[in-house]
Amino acid sequence: MNKKKKVFFIFKLKNFFSEPGNRIIILFFGIIIIASFIIFLVEKREASSTFKNLSDWIWWLVVTIPTVGYGDIVPKTTYGRLIGIFVIIFGVATYTIFSGIIASILIDVRLKERRGLSKVHFKDHILIIGRNSNLQRILEAIPNFLKTTALNIVLVNEMNEEEFLDLKTKFYYFNLKFVHGDYTKETTLKRANIEAAKYAIILADNTVETKDIDEKTILTILSIRSLNQNVSVVAEVVRDEKIKPVLKAGANEIIFNGEFNPVLFSSFLSYPAIPAFLRELVGNITNPRIEIEEIPERFVNKNFKELFYYIRENKKCLPIAILRVEKELSINDILSGEGAIDLFIKSKLKEAMTDDGEEKKFDIKINPPDDYTITELDNYIFIVK
Repeated sequence: MNKKKKVFFIFKLKNFFSEPGNRIIILFFGIIIIASFIIFLVEKREASSTFKNLSDWIWWLVVTIPTVGYGDIVPKTTYGRLIGIFVIIFGVATYTIFSGIIASILIDVRLKERRGLSKVHFKDHILIIGRNSNLQRILEAIPNFLKTTALNIVLVNEMNEEEFLDLKTKFYYFNLKFVHGDYTKETTLKRANIEAAKYAIILADNTVETKDIDEKTILTILSIRSLNQNVSVVAEVVRDEKIKPVLKAGANEIIFNGEFNPVLFSSFLSYPAIPAFLRELVGNITNPRIEIEEIPERFVNKNFKELFYYIRENKKCLPIAILRVEKELSINDILSGEGAIDLFIKSKLKEAMTDDGEEKKFDIKINPPDDYTITELDNYIFIVK
């Protein structure tokens, strides 16, 4: 043992004996060992003694401390029995103290885990860092893309114990853990075992001011990359001008804050190219790729396959869905009277509604089968240019 290890061992030993509970256990256990060994020496001289050798002494000591007492080995002499009583009393006390310490350790571990203060020991797990309104929806969407619920997921944020327990109850099918703390700090990320993580999803944390959200995301990515260069990081970004800094910090993919983020985050875990594809499909402002065309009347009562090939050949586009627009009851259908009350209600409702009070109901059929029959209600078709 070199000098450095020796000093460290002495330091740990001093810390161990500085705890009153540890000192009491060592003292009691020392007394028990000495007293029981005296019994062995006294009983060994007795002709009818059951203490034949050291193994008998050890056996008797082990079954006596927890008061099991099989009765196969017992003191025969008066002195042996008196010392035996002494050993039993101290043995029960030591056993009780030791059991209490073990129970308190287990309770402490459980409480720390629930409060997010313990270290996670997962490998190849998913980290969801930060929180906002999309957190629950992401947890709901993940199994649909990964096709399994046998996942180790660690939440890293500053939610309280009750909030985590609610999530753990709702998503009971995940092996869900929680780490509480400032996730821009390496110490917090280490407790989440970022070194062994496979994916890291960083949400735009709505608990801070809007102007600071992306900065916090950048700091988090830098901390992650200092600990793990291989983990796949997808980050939620609020402001356009922060896209390049976030990517430069080390994010593999960025996603703009919005209602579709749970789908985009979850799809990244299965196929990282899906968010890029969807961004190209719907996020191109200068050259929109998706358009809606009115279905020609001559295709009514014909199947979708004919319409599909017509659009492919004539417009060089890809049909992907049929849009059916159904009109709900209008105000005039509901309020048919010409009385003053009816006219007043009509005027107020029309202020908040368009198309003369009519509401439209959209029914979208994505990728309909070839033999789907187009009806008069099928008004439009989605196409990709």
